[in-house]
Amino acid sequence: MTELQTKANTHIKSLNLLRGLAAVSVVVFHFIPGLFDEQPSWKSFFELGHHGLHLFFLISGFVIPYSMYIKKYEIKQFFQFFKKRFIRIEPPYIISFLFIILVRFIFAYVNSYEFQFNWEQFWLHFFYLNRYFGHESYAVIYWTLGIEFQFYIIAGLLVPLLIHENKYISMATLGLSALGCYYSHFPWDWFIFQYGFLFMLGIITFQFYINYITRLEYILLAIIGCIGLEHILGVNVTITAIVGMFAILLIKREWKVTNFFGDISYSLYLTHTEAAGWFMVFTSAYFTDKTTHVFAALAFALFFATAYQRLIEKPFLKLSKKVKYS
Repeated sequence: MTELQTKANTHIKSLNLLRGLAAVSVVVFHFIPGLFDEQPSWKSFFELGHHGLHLFFLISGFVIPYSMYIKKYEIKQFFQFFKKRFIRIEPPYIISFLFIILVRFIFAYVNSYEFQFNWEQFWLHFFYLNRYFGHESYAVIYWTLGIEFQFYIIAGLLVPLLIHENKYISMATLGLSALGCYYSHFPWDWFIFQYGFLFMLGIITFQFYINYITRLEYILLAIIGCIGLEHILGVNVTITAIVGMFAILLIKREWKVTNFFGDISYSLYLTHTEAAGWFMVFTSAYFTDKTTHVFAALAFALFFATAYQRLIEKPFLKLSKKVKYS
């Protein structure tokens, strides 16, 4: 595949912008619509922010195979790949829910009531399995990390087939995956199948970016993928995916502010609901205006995420980079 290496070391300037946009959109969705209960049109507009999580899935579908391709990943390196992703993703996630438990203990102590701690719920969080056993997540966004975790396993197994020298093998792999997603009808959103077309649209964008598929092939595959996505998740998610695909391919600039939000996007995504929530609970006596209180809480969440990224996420990011494919 040496003829495909021409773009392999290109820095993709759109990714930090998209990560930052996705994280901020989810933050907006969780806190801003409640300010517009008497203005339905504005409330509906800000509720569109939940599509940020769909944008994250599309980005992963692009960037994980792209990263593996650059490093010339082979299936025999599956455990090194998984170790890298585990070190990169898991410790910041674990520390975030340990923070949540600690704060809940403190809040219970301050307010003189007993915190109901469940050991089964606690241990299941390490493996993203709490929802499968009837337990609530400590934070509302944790279920999406389970979907990402499933994608890492699948990517580790299938990426070599997706850029195979025999393109028919790649197309067959994509086709079988698409059929699996299209015909898998589960009553829950706990599995990757419901979101599979988002990841696949990211994958074919990666294939086009490295010149593995032609423009015509990309357009045809994207149309098929969008039809499947619209069937399962609807028009708004499909539009989000299309915008994301165009942005990856067409945006050639980057800005300090978007790089900043891109850098802290994972930490902001992990911690925003609890950080802003803690702030609102512990400072409620000092605010009389709801709007001011919410925006002050969001400012605190942004500050907390910045500190979290530098003190906790960044060291594990550096550690993950030390894991090399042999």
